[in-house]
Amino acid sequence: MKVIVHSLGAIDTQPAKLILRDADGKTLATATIPTLKAPLDLIPKTTTVTLPLPANTDVPTDTLTIEMPGPIPEITLLNNHITIGSLDRTQNPAEKELHARR
Repeated sequence: MKVIVHSLGAIDTQPAKLILRDADGKTLATATIPTLKAPLDLIPKTTTVTLPLPANTDVPTDTLTIEMPGPIPEITLLNNHITIGSLDRTQNPAEKELHARR
C-alpha cells in the first residue's frame, strides 16, 4: 500500500511512524515517515510511504495513524488518523479547504 503523507505544520517534522491497524486495534504493518519540511512557501510538502500489507488484510475497516515522536506537541491529532474505507478522506476543515482550492 502506498500512502501520501503531507506536512501541514509550521515547523519541519521529525521522522515518524505510519501504522496500519485492524478494526480491533492490532498493528498489522508499520513504516517510517522521513523528515518533512514545513510548507512555509505554501507549496505542499509530501512524501510517499510504502506499507507492506500482510495476507488477509481487510483494508476497508483498517485505520492508518501517524505517530509523531518527541517533545513537540501537535495542535491537532485529527489529521493524523483515517479509516481507510471512509468516504471522506479529508478529516478536518483545513484539509477540506486546501483540497477545494486545487
